[in-house]
Amino acid sequence: MGPARFADPTTALIDRLTPPADRPRYPTPAPLPTEPAPDVQAALTALARRPHHKHEHGRLNLAQLHLAGANVRNARLQDANLEGAQLQDASLSNAKLQGALLSGAQLQHASLSGAQLWGAHLGGAQLQGAHLVVLC
Repeated sequence: MGPARFADPTTALIDRLTPPADRPRYPTPAPLPTEPAPDVQAALTALARRPHHKHEHGRLNLAQLHLAGANVRNARLQDANLEGAQLQDASLSNAKLQGALLSGAQLQHASLSGAQLWGAHLGGAQLQGAHLVVLC
């Protein structure tokens, strides 16, 4: 009989930390809500109705937020940063979005009828199924 062989300590550690094949390595994240919770909607409404001052320092920053299904009709969001925001199925009807940054925003099936978009940046925004009505 030959000498006993010991497993390489690194290999043994990797074997202990590797999950079995029938168990996912990372837990599946919970699905995101289809509309904001009431407190989030209330805060968003308050932000969207704030008076717009030309001398404000900085932009209202809502970039990358999950706001799917939000109701921000008639919102004052001039110059706001909404880059990459999740706004699927949101109601932005008659919103004041002049100069807003909407690059990469997810606006699928959002209602933008009557929204004021002059000077807004929409590069890379996803607008599939969005409702747009141009006002002359």
